[in-house]
Amino acid sequence: MAEPDPGRLPAEKRRGGSPVPEATTSFSRIIGIDFATADAKKGLVLATRKRKGLRLDRTWDRQDPFLDVLVQWIVEAREATLIAVDAPLGWPAPLGEALNLHEAGRAIGTSADEMFRRRTDVFVRCAIGQNPLEIGADRIARTAHAALACLGELSKKLGTQVPLAWTPAVGKGPAAIEVYPAATLKAYGIRSTGYKKVGQRSERREIVEGLGRQWLEIPDRLANELHDDADTLDAAVCVLAGEDFAAGRAEPPEDDDLARREGWIWVPRRDLGYRMQNLRYGNPDDPDPLADLSWDEIRDIIYEGR
Repeated sequence: MAEPDPGRLPAEKRRGGSPVPEATTSFSRIIGIDFATADAKKGLVLATRKRKGLRLDRTWDRQDPFLDVLVQWIVEAREATLIAVDAPLGWPAPLGEALNLHEAGRAIGTSADEMFRRRTDVFVRCAIGQNPLEIGADRIARTAHAALACLGELSKKLGTQVPLAWTPAVGKGPAAIEVYPAATLKAYGIRSTGYKKVGQRSERREIVEGLGRQWLEIPDRLANELHDDADTLDAAVCVLAGEDFAAGRAEPPEDDDLARREGWIWVPRRDLGYRMQNLRYGNPDDPDPLADLSWDEIRDIIYEGR
C-alpha cells in the first residue's frame, strides 16, 4: 500500500501543526459496541464528549434488552451520536465479484488474499503489525452479518437510517463506524492481548489505567465494571476509537470508493500513534518531539524504530 503523501495531510498534521486537532463534529455522544452474535458476549458503553476528550457515563445492564438500550441512548441525545462498532461492516469487493460468476467444481481465478482480506485489513497490518480476522474466511463473518442486521433493526426502531460515517463533520442523527480495539490499544502503546480470561482482572486494570491516561475519563464505579468484564472493556476501547475518528485523529482510506464497498477500520494516524507511544501517555499538552522532523524521517521512525 502506498505511503500517505504529506501534502495530502490536513494542516494540523503537517510539520509545525498541532498533533491533536479540536473536534469539528456535531457528535455529542459516542456509543461503543463490542459486538457478538450472543448478547452474553456483547459489550455496550456510552460516553459524553467534552471539549478535550470524553467521559464514560454508562454501561449496559444485561438484564435490559440490548437493542432497546441502544435506542434509548440515541433518542435521549440532543445531538448526533456516533456508534463505534467492533465488527466488520463489509466484505472484500473481489469476493462478491468472484462468487457471482463461480460454478461448483471450477477453480477460482481470484487469489485467496484478494477474496478473504479487505483493503482495510492490509492497512491495519501495516499500521500495527497484526492482521484482523479475515471476514471472508473466518467465523467473524457471522458476527458481521449480525452487526449489520442490528444496524438495520436500529434504523427501523429509530425511524431513520443509521449510515456509516466517513468524515467527522456530519449532519444530525446517528452514524456508525467500524473499529478494532486491538489496533487502537496498540496505537496508544497499551496492552492489547492477554486480558480476555475471567481471571485476568489485573491485566484489565492495566488497560483501564492506560485508557484513563488518554482522553477517556472513567469514574471509579465504571472502572470496576471494566476490570470485571473484558467485553465491556473492549466497548470502552471502541469509544476511544470513536473519539479518534470524531476528533480527526484517525487515518482515512486512500480509496474512498473501495472503502464504501468493503468498510474501513478507523485507527489513529500512524504519525500520531508513534507520538503517543513516545510521550508520557500521550498527553495532548506535551510538546511534540516529531515537530521538527520531515515526513520521511517520521516514517522511518515508525517503520524501523518501533
